[in-house]
Amino acid sequence: MKDSQSEVAELASEAGSAKQVADAACQFEKSRTGFAPASVTVVLENHSMVITLHGVLSSAEKDLTEIPDGADQVRDLHRQIFRTSCAS
Repeated sequence: MKDSQSEVAELASEAGSAKQVADAACQFEKSRTGFAPASVTVVLENHSMVITLHGVLSSAEKDLTEIPDGADQVRDLHRQIFRTSCAS
């Protein structure tokens, strides 16, 4: 069993890594779209990582989500952008 000091050190290391990932994701989004997210959440669990960018929709995208089928169009657009960015 780990002692409390090594657990704290491991958590601090993970937090530092998560911060670095969040910073990189923020910079990537800004370079890709010209807009930085309002905030970024990074969750590291076992061998998985989830990055959530908050506040990244443009004002036009926000407006589009207010009309019927607009949210679906915005979601589809971002799926296409994600697929394209992953392919390159």
